[in-house]
Amino acid sequence: MFFKNSRLFALTETFSLSQEELETQLTEQLFTPCSKYEKSRIGWVSPIDAAYAAEGEEEAPMLTHVIGDYIMVCAQKQDRLLPASVVRQETEEKVAEIEQRQAR
Repeated sequence: MFFKNSRLFALTETFSLSQEELETQLTEQLFTPCSKYEKSRIGWVSPIDAAYAAEGEEEAPMLTHVIGDYIMVCAQKQDRLLPASVVRQETEEKVAEIEQRQAR
């Protein structure tokens, strides 16, 4: 997985959650795409690309990846820049313009 944006944090206090406890809490906020009425949505996704996951695993994705004393987590955010109605209207106008030029 390649990152578009990466932020590293060093905690100043002791982190007391185990990988399993953190995994359980992150599962409560899994990423799902925006519905047509939402402007944005954020949630947790697997930090390991599905292509690298163990073959044959069909269970829920692992939301943490541990390397030594470090735990990697990955958040994903989706923003809707334009409402679907605006995109649809612009598309219809472009189609009408092209049809008029091509005399259809």
